[in-house]
Amino acid sequence: MAVEGHGLSAVMPDGTVSVITADPRLHTCVTALTALGDGSLLACVGSTATGEWARNLVARDSATGMLLRISDGQVEELDRGLAWPSGVCDDGEGGFLLSTSVGHRIERRSLASPDRAGVPLLDNLPGYPGRITPASRAGEWWVAMPYLRNRATELILEHDELLAEMVGSMEPEAWLVPSLAIENVYRTPLQTGSVRVLGEIKPWAPSRTYGLVFRVTAEGRVVASAHSRADGRMHGVTGVLECEPGSVVVACRGAGTILMLGEDR
Repeated sequence: MAVEGHGLSAVMPDGTVSVITADPRLHTCVTALTALGDGSLLACVGSTATGEWARNLVARDSATGMLLRISDGQVEELDRGLAWPSGVCDDGEGGFLLSTSVGHRIERRSLASPDRAGVPLLDNLPGYPGRITPASRAGEWWVAMPYLRNRATELILEHDELLAEMVGSMEPEAWLVPSLAIENVYRTPLQTGSVRVLGEIKPWAPSRTYGLVFRVTAEGRVVASAHSRADGRMHGVTGVLECEPGSVVVACRGAGTILMLGEDR
């Protein structure tokens, strides 16, 4: 696991903790880890400029993330200049899947040349993809989608003057950018415009928060998904794990809840 300010550590079943590496590059903003077949680890660092996803999203240069490999306590930089890498998973075929949140993309890369741009598995996604874990079916993976894109945010990001005014004149919590948690306060942007009617947030509203996990095949086909929509509560999904066939555990950081998905749930 990644420990903010310290690096990577391993927790044993008996509760003992051992340090894997204290390399300074892994002290902050580690967004994802995966173990490879040879015992080494791949680690994503979302950004070397900021530890906050929202600040990275509104930055003019948002591609400051890194991909690192850890083997026998040694850390090797595989690639940098990534747009908030937020998920990585061994594909079992000599390569790995990598998600770049701000790039709205999941790609496959080869372990033989990990610094080369990969082949897109899913591109121009409607959200900001996060962590990736293997599904029980071979050649399929679960993806957590912490944030969903919306037209209002996309409009602001496309206009430099408007973006600069928002960042320079408003507190970060009032920025019109996606969020993990629902904040029903009077300062929340877009109070009108059919977002809220008679005190209720409408399911079709351009929500700042959302809950989404999906399963994707090696061909890039989404074959299953679970949603908590604009008027739901289980938003800000940051983790997903299929413990056994048909039973999927979902971590909703925005709601502070862990869910179990299954065919009968």
